[in-house]
Amino acid sequence: MGQYLAEVLADEPRPDDMRIWREWLAGKGFAEVGPVRMDNGVLRASLPGQMFGDRIKWPQLGSFESRRRTFMQLWCDDLAVRRRGVLERARAIVRAGGVRDAAALAVRLSELAEQLAVEPPDGEELLKHARDQDDNVATAVLEGM
Repeated sequence: MGQYLAEVLADEPRPDDMRIWREWLAGKGFAEVGPVRMDNGVLRASLPGQMFGDRIKWPQLGSFESRRRTFMQLWCDDLAVRRRGVLERARAIVRAGGVRDAAALAVRLSELAEQLAVEPPDGEELLKHARDQDDNVATAVLEGM
């Protein structure tokens, strides 16, 4: 049965992923942004940094959108924006109780930083960010670590 399904899927016409994602981007107000095929074959759209946090939520930075059997990564070329993305995602994880101690926090910060191709921040930087954002919950949790 598995072999049959593989043959059926192999016979399906390949979708025009570049067209699909150009249309999607244009529909989201990013007509000037085109998807780029990376060396590994992944499509990536580099969006303007000021779009993140408002029009595009922080967790979407570096994530993959799926559409009509294709996918594309949402990205930003600005290192400072990606670093803020790490801090925002880590702050949300802390708020949700996703890390319990400083060691687990350090691991999570490292993982997030790797996903967004930036140097990992430390717990003190995240604490400062939480304070700057007036996030009393994350601040209290981080101060307790």
